[in-house]
Amino acid sequence: MCEITLSEKTSKTAMPIVVQKFINVSVVFTKQTVRISDLSQVKTSQDSAAYFRQFYTESEMLLRESFYFMALNRANRVLAIVKHSTGSMVGTCADIRLIFLHLIRFCAHAVIICHNHPSGMSRPSENDHKIVKKFKEAGKFLDIQLLDSIILTDDGYYSMCDEGEL
Repeated sequence: MCEITLSEKTSKTAMPIVVQKFINVSVVFTKQTVRISDLSQVKTSQDSAAYFRQFYTESEMLLRESFYFMALNRANRVLAIVKHSTGSMVGTCADIRLIFLHLIRFCAHAVIICHNHPSGMSRPSENDHKIVKKFKEAGKFLDIQLLDSIILTDDGYYSMCDEGEL
């Protein structure tokens, strides 16, 4: 069952839907109406890194890798942030088929992926580059653009887009 929550409005900007778990994919729609213009807009890698960071606990950031993705509309407004997996201290998995299934259900135009490195080293690994390549290929086929791949550490972040690696 897919657990979806919509956090309450704390300011003029509405928080996106956050999906915590999914085994059997089903989307529950809330009766609360949110105007598109109320959704947060991502304009820079710093925006997306800050947005993702708020979903990590301190222990999660320092002890285990977790993989999240952000579904965006054409105006780069955040439709959803999904916690896809939690792994070990040295890795986590990303099932691209399941991620794109959610992106299609959210009618996403673009995606930003994110995971943390508990080691504190922000540089992408060879596996990170392989996953990004798969995301780009799948996204081209489905017309869902990969905008960035963010790697968070306890004191910073690395943007593959900013570094010209996309």
